[in-house]
Amino acid sequence: MLLAISIFASWQITWAPYVSDYSRYLPESTPAKSTFWWTYLGAAAGGSWVMVIGAFAAVVGGDALGDNSIGFLAHRFPAVSGLLVAALVLGGIPGSAQSPYGAFLTALSGVSPTGRAKAAPRARALFTVAFTAVTTVFALLAGAHTMALFQNIILVLLYLLIPWTAINLTDYYLVRHGDYDVRAFFRKDGPYGRCDTGAVVIFLLTIAAEIPFINCPFYEGPVAKALGDADISWIIGLIVGALAYYLHATHRRASVLSPTSAKTPTEPAPSSGHSDLPSGSTASHGSA
Repeated sequence: MLLAISIFASWQITWAPYVSDYSRYLPESTPAKSTFWWTYLGAAAGGSWVMVIGAFAAVVGGDALGDNSIGFLAHRFPAVSGLLVAALVLGGIPGSAQSPYGAFLTALSGVSPTGRAKAAPRARALFTVAFTAVTTVFALLAGAHTMALFQNIILVLLYLLIPWTAINLTDYYLVRHGDYDVRAFFRKDGPYGRCDTGAVVIFLLTIAAEIPFINCPFYEGPVAKALGDADISWIIGLIVGALAYYLHATHRRASVLSPTSAKTPTEPAPSSGHSDLPSGSTASHGSA
């Protein structure tokens, strides 16, 4: 049960970068609430029905389900087997098509954080084709072990993405409350700084905190063994990452908003009665 919940959580979390990849094409006037709910409903509705079918098949078929889940379901419902197989196969195409493009955007961000590097349609197409070819070769080489390998990859992604997610969500909802200067992200010496070393350290320490609770095919932590092989590392990662980053971020923002740190050559420091300036003020964005 915990493994199924872990895979489901990982599946949802790994979609977070896609939101960033494609929400950039929306008009600036698009409400954040609409973006959130349509994304959530699409992810929930698009994945829940497949998971319900899979759970039903596991209960009915048990060990007979084996590695050929699509074939098992097709034989169970011969009247609609063609439609069922088509729905399951075609349902994976959108995600498979988005993944290479997401990889391209990630690579482009690594080369040019400002996004100003030239990327002609031909370059995008070549990268996508090459990425798809390489991943297809890896899948073919895995052969009969594809599902086991896929499960291991999902679990590793979960261990890495949980701290990242905890930091991101805490920063957005609890620290900054959605108030960001997007253009400042691309300034090397902007208000957000070049690198938040504290956040990076928290990310690494959170991964370390997860290790004793991990239970996967290639490693089992001591706490997981004591809990009867239960893997609750992602829950620990969420709690530790969110709490540690919240304390770090609030302390950092408090020091930025203090009368001493807010002082600039052209503007006198505000009095102590104005140390609680709103996050959109000049003082709060003038220092990193």
